Amino acid sequence: SLVASLQSENAGLKSQIESIKSKFPTSTQMSFISGKVIKVEADSVTINSSAPMANPLEDLPSIRTIAVNSGTRIISHGKKTEQEMQQDLQRYNAMISNQTLMEKINITNPQPPGSYKEVSLSLSSIKVGDLVVAEAGRDIKFEEKFIAQRIVILQNNAG
Repeated sequence: SLVASLQSENAGLKSQIESIKSKFPTSTQMSFISGKVIKVEADSVTINSSAPMANPLEDLPSIRTIAVNSGTRIISHGKKTEQEMQQDLQRYNAMISNQTLMEKINITNPQPPGSYKEVSLSLSSIKVGDLVVAEAGRDIKFEEKFIAQRIVILQNNAG
């Protein structure tokens, strides 16, 4: 019968899909997600995720709502002033010249100070169109809504 034939064909196709899926790598966990902000509310940000798909057959949500609470840090990277750079360089030079301190705090290859610093912001600093990374500190791979520990504004389109 036609129905039996279609059911058999359908089962065969499902089997082929499962076989193909098994050939793609599966990412075990995702603790952060990046994307473009499409909505900002009083206690959340909604993004259109640009998650890299290791496996295009995994059905991950592209729209994610990131809840913000009192423990969420919202930051951006701002350029250090010349004075801040000089102070960081002095601290770095003092640290690397003190071998006893280096051994005590177990630093073998200290990194010189960078020219950017974290700038703390509030939720109102995030605007539609901004590119952000939200870090959850736990697996959020399939979650459409989660509480962020930290949100980093990578590209701010407001200013």
